[in-house]
Amino acid sequence: MSKQINFFFSEVDRREFVTFVFSQSDKVISDKGEILDFDKACDSSFYITNPDSKIYKRNSGFIDVFPSEVIEFSKGAFKEKQKDMWESRLYLKTQYYDKNDELVTKPQWLVKKYEDYVKWLKKRVYKSTNTPPTIYIGKQAFELYKQGYKMKNAPKVNIEF
Repeated sequence: MSKQINFFFSEVDRREFVTFVFSQSDKVISDKGEILDFDKACDSSFYITNPDSKIYKRNSGFIDVFPSEVIEFSKGAFKEKQKDMWESRLYLKTQYYDKNDELVTKPQWLVKKYEDYVKWLKKRVYKSTNTPPTIYIGKQAFELYKQGYKMKNAPKVNIEF
């Protein structure tokens, strides 16, 4: 099982979110577990971890999100020439099956951390009008939407706000 919230962020919205993440006691790491500084985090997708989080890597060297205690931030894409913006997401794997087919539940503190980030995010965004489930848009991204940018979550699906 998992939790996910989808949203559109401009670079300004993303920097505001990253600023909030850095104000917490959390770390921001790459998909290979390297600690990211503020500027690098603003320009990439990343994982949010607690300093005591358990992190597991696959043989490839990339983080295995199933057992790892991480919250994933995917930054989406921004295509200025086409005036397209692709959705971002905040994602948490809450349960998974281990190698013995046992259901493992992630720690409650991690779920609470995810919910705190979602709560912060929802206070600063607008909601879509034509999609179930609800998709959100940051304030600066909404200004771009009003200027004619298309918000997309699939190649031929435009989201309306």
